[in-house]
Amino acid sequence: MQPQRKAELFLVLTTFIAAWGWVFSREAVQEMPIFAFLGSRFLLAAIILLPFCRGKHNQIRLKQLPSIMMTGGWMALNLVLWIYAVATTDSIGEGAFIMSLAMLFVPLVGWVILKIRPSRYFWEALPIAILGLACLTLFTGQVQFKSSQLWFLAAAIVQAIYFCYTSLYTRSVPLLPLTTIQLA
Repeated sequence: MQPQRKAELFLVLTTFIAAWGWVFSREAVQEMPIFAFLGSRFLLAAIILLPFCRGKHNQIRLKQLPSIMMTGGWMALNLVLWIYAVATTDSIGEGAFIMSLAMLFVPLVGWVILKIRPSRYFWEALPIAILGLACLTLFTGQVQFKSSQLWFLAAAIVQAIYFCYTSLYTRSVPLLPLTTIQLA
């Protein structure tokens, strides 16, 4: 199989798995407490990754721990906001769209927090995204705001903060220990 086709297949597969993740998460929080769901899911993932963190190239320094813990805190806050929004929404599709806006927030948050100016491509894509958002809301005949939408928006903003800090620290911290500690 050609590398391009293989990459596209993995992208489609990842998208399919992510979509089912939304559905399974929605069903899981209907049957168990939110924190029990999040805690068991991510602690199990950290335990699975832990054996792969051994080795000289995966060592972290003690002074890196506060930064890693901070990114894990942002990740945890993002997940709590997201799962609460999933548990309270009546429209998972709206939530998924709002969460996808996190990728538009990343350059803006990076500009504010890390002083990294967004690229020209961001400014070119922004009007298209705003137009898409307008099409979704204006052509329905009515604009309604629900509390779950605000929870999704808060989760998207926190996710953008998490992405910015994580991308900053992946330059100096080995990826496997960073991910394992964040998940734990």
